[in-house]
Amino acid sequence: MFQFNRAGADDKPLRMVKTVLHELVKLRGAAIKGHLSMVPIDTKPQPIILAYIELNLEVGIKFFWGALYTCVDIYSYT
Repeated sequence: MFQFNRAGADDKPLRMVKTVLHELVKLRGAAIKGHLSMVPIDTKPQPIILAYIELNLEVGIKFFWGALYTCVDIYSYT
């Protein structure tokens, strides 16, 4: 049996955290920022979790508006 081994097999914990964070942002949207009371947001450099949250929010907004415009385009031609 062939076993596929990723080059970055050690990144599984980070991938899992990013996936959980993605799902939380998808469920809560921008309100997720209200749940960061234990994350030190005024430190330099900022914790990487904040960058992941912002990235997920940006991608989610682009996906939402892209899907909305697609629906509008579909219904405007019928």
